[in-house]
Amino acid sequence: DRAVAAVPGTEVGDWSRSEGTAYGTVVAEVGTDVEVVRTAVLAADPSADVTSVADLDAEASLLVDDMGRASVVMSLAALALATVATAIGGTASILDQRVTLARLRLAGSSLAVLQRARRWQAVVPLGLASIGAMASGAVAAQVLMVAVGARESQVVGPDVAPMVGLGLAALAAGVAAVALTRPVLVAATRATPR
Repeated sequence: DRAVAAVPGTEVGDWSRSEGTAYGTVVAEVGTDVEVVRTAVLAADPSADVTSVADLDAEASLLVDDMGRASVVMSLAALALATVATAIGGTASILDQRVTLARLRLAGSSLAVLQRARRWQAVVPLGLASIGAMASGAVAAQVLMVAVGARESQVVGPDVAPMVGLGLAALAAGVAAVALTRPVLVAATRATPR
């Protein structure tokens, strides 16, 4: 206590012991060098774990940044999975409806019309699901930040630019999945219906 109290601008707060571990608070005036206080505490007790408010804020910022990076990676992985699932589903749909599709072609429907209809079938659900997931995720993040007692300055709104980019990527993924399965549509509509 004396070593810490000797640092100008500091005041030793409450100290307590629990299961052989001592817990305490050192209150420093604004402008006091935190490293000087940390050195004084460690000089008094080399086994002490000294953490400042700045350390805790840095850890919280790092955690939030890591969560942001993780959400981008997971979103891209989910988008890739959704693209593959859409392509597989589109292929299965073509094979399941090959007689109907071949009859539509024989009746005069162009391949472009069939392809456009398939594009809408893929893009609308992917777009709506992506928008819904991002909106609910953004709301949940805000609620969780408030629920854990984050300061108002730490609670920030969602970053809209990546969300718009992800929404556009979902639409592009739907278009790509349909384009990739076009050869299956061409082959299925060439066959003569039975």
